Amino acid sequence: MKTPSDDLFLLIKSLSKTEKRYFKKFSDLHGKEDNQYLRLFDAIAAEKVYDEDALRKKFQGQAFLRQLPVAKNYLYSKILDSLEFFHRDASIHSSVRRNIFRAEVLQKKGLYDQSMKLLRKARKEAAELDLFHALLEIDTLWEFNAYLEKYDLHGLEKLSSQAIKTSELMNAAIQCRSLSLQMVSLFNQYYQTRNRKFLEQGKKLMHHSFFRRTEDIKPFSGKLRIYEAKFFYHYACRNLEPACTEGEKAILLCSSSSLQLKNNIKMYMVLLSNLFYVRCEQRKFEEAQKYLHRLSETSAFAKTHSLRAKYYYLHNSTTLHFLCHTKKIRELEKKLPVIINEYETHQAEMSNFEKIGLLMNISISFFYIGNLKQSIHFQNILRNEFDVSANPEAQYFLNIFYLITHYDSGHHEILPHLVKSFNRFIKKRDHVSEIETVMVDLLRKTPQPGKDNKSPGDSFSEKEAFTKVKKEIEKLPYDKAHHYILKYFDVATWLESKIRNKSFQEIIKEKS
Repeated sequence: MKTPSDDLFLLIKSLSKTEKRYFKKFSDLHGKEDNQYLRLFDAIAAEKVYDEDALRKKFQGQAFLRQLPVAKNYLYSKILDSLEFFHRDASIHSSVRRNIFRAEVLQKKGLYDQSMKLLRKARKEAAELDLFHALLEIDTLWEFNAYLEKYDLHGLEKLSSQAIKTSELMNAAIQCRSLSLQMVSLFNQYYQTRNRKFLEQGKKLMHHSFFRRTEDIKPFSGKLRIYEAKFFYHYACRNLEPACTEGEKAILLCSSSSLQLKNNIKMYMVLLSNLFYVRCEQRKFEEAQKYLHRLSETSAFAKTHSLRAKYYYLHNSTTLHFLCHTKKIRELEKKLPVIINEYETHQAEMSNFEKIGLLMNISISFFYIGNLKQSIHFQNILRNEFDVSANPEAQYFLNIFYLITHYDSGHHEILPHLVKSFNRFIKKRDHVSEIETVMVDLLRKTPQPGKDNKSPGDSFSEKEAFTKVKKEIEKLPYDKAHHYILKYFDVATWLESKIRNKSFQEIIKEKS
């Protein structure tokens, strides 16, 4: 038996309170015969999980139940109609589409001069946002029709030349996007495998003319994507200052126009977040805080579900990271409950990559405030409910952080199993960093925290073992493969706490 579609349920659940109110007013405006569909709307909206059998029982005897799939499709279409009207002025793109449609209607009535006024307005708006598909439609169809009707050969020639230029710009934008996607894909593959061949492929890609002469790229969207790609390449190579330079260029480009900033606000948020993390890695926390402040200002643009979820993820992940690494523990304690309470509101709009990143920062934050039980709780959610390979950097970090948290929690009976599991994981990669090797060797011994575990057959006490590891790590060159550990967690402070027989939190307070 075919499973009933839950598309209508998901659409209704995605609506904001304002959108729901507008839909009901919209339905009233379009006839009282829709009352039965409004009842169906309310019934579906009240369900936590879609249950068609429960709907059939609730509306038993109603005529529309004989063709429930048809009724659902009708209601689905009505909701989309209301959303179209509700959001008609929400973006330049919708304004362009509306003016083109109106121009088409006017042309069908033979009002070509009036049609051209709307097409010129649509052209101006489309050009400002690189909406090349709309520009080509205007060039090759609607303005073409108007000039043809008037038998304006000069206008047709000019239009043909314009269409060719538009095609060239669109082709350049498509190429830039393709190159950017290739670079991001290589970036992800490198972090998943640690195979340097992906960095070499990225280096070859950088020889493309768009990477070498980025300033000459005409389309705004193309230039922005290439800056983004160059940021990822330099970051993967651990060339952090050049990465910041490219990121700054992208931010400057986004903010060069209020219209472009509004249209590219998600990318602008991500760019600020990326630069924040790089500055934190460089220990330039004052500069990082400036990016955090600029990110907080983007909340003014978060008008939709999707944008609010993106802002929630980026702003809270970066805030938790900043509070941990600047050792602002009291602020961290106040912030955590608020973030966790809001998680359910936004999780449906977040990707798995984003959920993993945020939950990881929540887990780290609980460790910093000394609540190891909650830290493990959130790590277990990540391990059991997510494919963490969707976020390769987080995947590596969480494996070793899981060992550290269980070690501090005194769960020595399961540590040998966890160490073996992590060892198998990293051995499948092309490169195992020295910091991973020394940390695994250290935790494999599982001494009891706070006790001198030295026995007649042991070479080192716990203090000596941790001192040795700390010295080894301090001598290690900055490795591209192990930077993720140092990026998210203060390993040196943790080792110091073991050497001095104090809690991690006590050492943090001394340093804050």
